[in-house]
Amino acid sequence: MTYKIKKTKVKKSLPYELPCELRGRKMKSYPMVSLSEIKTKGEAQTMAIDYQNWASEQSMSYGELAEYQNYFEKLGKKFGLKKEFKENGII
Repeated sequence: MTYKIKKTKVKKSLPYELPCELRGRKMKSYPMVSLSEIKTKGEAQTMAIDYQNWASEQSMSYGELAEYQNYFEKLGKKFGLKKEFKENGII
């Protein structure tokens, strides 16, 4: 299942907003934003925190976990956060 990510003009902590039908509901997959859309280190950290909160309530396969780990490893490399992500168990 694929979810469409909407960009908003209102300044938020992240460059995406979940569609209203997903807010407050359990999602089967975490909506990963393109790495080029995340512009600041703070946005990357907030996204990782949101993912960690979401992942703590999920039952994921090793394949899904590897996919998210790969994504956050690239994100960490882009902003120099690999060490922080490793310390917090994200990668």
